[in-house]
Amino acid sequence: MQTIALLHEQSPVEQMIIVTAQETLDYFFVLFADAPIERRIRFELADGARVNVRGVIMGSAAADIVFETDIVHRGRNTEGFTTVKGILSDRAKATVTGLIRIPESGNNTNAFLEQRFLLLSKNARAKAEPMLEILANDVKASHAASISRLNDEQMFYCESRGLGLHKSRQLLTEAFVNAIIEKIPDETVVDACRTYLSTILSCARIRE
Repeated sequence: MQTIALLHEQSPVEQMIIVTAQETLDYFFVLFADAPIERRIRFELADGARVNVRGVIMGSAAADIVFETDIVHRGRNTEGFTTVKGILSDRAKATVTGLIRIPESGNNTNAFLEQRFLLLSKNARAKAEPMLEILANDVKASHAASISRLNDEQMFYCESRGLGLHKSRQLLTEAFVNAIIEKIPDETVVDACRTYLSTILSCARIRE
């Protein structure tokens, strides 16, 4: 099994990763932006290959984020799972496209794509675009997407337990992405992620 964890703003605009036969790849990414940025990454899966893509996108200021994942199930008996979570504040906007492509050669594929965004300001915008292109017959492929703001009931619960507005927002925002962050094996990437998240929340507090 191979594991990759990286800060994606330091990566090339376009990448392609080939997952060879019977190989398993765990791929983690974190992308920060406060200005326009584009990133595209494509995975090609051979027979019996498996990829698990998990990432966090954070945008602030005037960020305009375009991010695309493309998983191509070339071989038989492949698995591909993608989870992307985003947090946007200020005037940040993001368009995140996820493609699951299964050609005729990709029978017995199992694939799932999840894209979820949390908006911290009224001017933040997100667009989640999950796409399926399926030409094989014997496959399992599905997707889920959501764009939301902090839940009023959860905020009320936190504040009723003596937490202030900022602390409540911090806890709920961290909880939104922790399931991914806690699994990242590279402490440098984890620390950078938590630092940037703290910066976003601190700036939001100043503007309250």
